[in-house]
Amino acid sequence: MVAPPRPMAATIEIAGVAGSGKSTLARLLCADREDCWLDERIRLRKFGHLVRAAHSVPQLVPLLWAGAKERRLPDWAELKLLVYLMEWTRVLGRRQEDRLITTFLDQGPIYALARLGSGDPAPAATEVGGEWWRSRILQWAGSLDVIVWLDAPNDVLWRRLRERSQPHEVREQPEDVAFAYLDQYRESFVSVIDAVVAAGATDLRRYDTSQWSAEQVASDVLQSVDRPRDPLARRLDHD
Repeated sequence: MVAPPRPMAATIEIAGVAGSGKSTLARLLCADREDCWLDERIRLRKFGHLVRAAHSVPQLVPLLWAGAKERRLPDWAELKLLVYLMEWTRVLGRRQEDRLITTFLDQGPIYALARLGSGDPAPAATEVGGEWWRSRILQWAGSLDVIVWLDAPNDVLWRRLRERSQPHEVREQPEDVAFAYLDQYRESFVSVIDAVVAAGATDLRRYDTSQWSAEQVASDVLQSVDRPRDPLARRLDHD
């Protein structure tokens, strides 16, 4: 008798427009689960993270040189995202080799690619940057099992941004300015998601959080994680 497929370690990124509920969902997904890890963001003051940054230097040099010729060097936040994109598949892979674990990424590779891709100029604007960009898309397409994309209508997102306590750059802006920002933000994410999904067998699970509560999304995502998965059957949409 052929044994049924067993659950596998999974890497899942939570991505979404500002105000879509990413942080709330991330907290719910790993609550009271020992087989779950919410990945921390890169912090170059930590020794282990600094080692990974040092390991990325040979790949960084040509990219930074190309950016210098375009008079556009990355700032500190962008530099950390570049290191993350080059090194963190190794970090995640080693963790999952230790035991069966589901890793959820908040501000993971989709976020990093979308953030860097919206720069002026973006890393892909040069020949060196374009090749680097394509290699990162392929690298993460082979490492991400599921992308959970959260979105909502602009009026809902803007209301949430104005109601929450933490500051946001469009919180006090007029409606047309806020909506234009959200549209651009969404477009940068969607273009990256489309490229990653096209490059690999990555599930795409989409949720309108004006229709789905955070608890409902968490339950649906966790059911899919706990269910035995066929790696050839992917790309699921939940509108």
